[in-house]
Amino acid sequence: MRPHQVLAAIVAVGLLAPVRVTANERAPWPVEELHAAINNHDVEGSLVLFADDGLVFHPRVGGGPDIFIGRDEIRWWMQRLSDQNARLEQVDEPVLVDGHMRWTMLLALDAYRSLAIESIETRSDAIVEGGRIQSLTIVPTPAGARRLHGGAPPAVPWRRDPNQAN
Repeated sequence: MRPHQVLAAIVAVGLLAPVRVTANERAPWPVEELHAAINNHDVEGSLVLFADDGLVFHPRVGGGPDIFIGRDEIRWWMQRLSDQNARLEQVDEPVLVDGHMRWTMLLALDAYRSLAIESIETRSDAIVEGGRIQSLTIVPTPAGARRLHGGAPPAVPWRRDPNQAN
């Protein structure tokens, strides 16, 4: 599946009614295990939760890439989270929507702390098959994005000043 197809699927999932997940239904969904491994800087422990050809989509931090495909790239992403002293805190119970596990969490990174931001709120969407994460998407919530931009709308570099020469 191409990245734009993954994003389209995530948007489509948002149109479906969520179902609260009971403890028994959560068993094959490694949300808590992923959070614990990342919080403990356990790169290899995090990695085993992903399929060999798993995919992670995560907003860029410090100019790095935002899509990671396969274990080698996911390992690189996990190591960057560890290097940034990442801390994840689950805000709400995961919901299952048409095969997607969705939850809200707080994400803390050194890059955010350097901006005097302790953490930002994010939404996560995971597809798990055979007990392994096939895809994981993490994006800031509107409140999280506004916090990163200090309450100001983000800069729009693609708008060209009509008074500027080519």
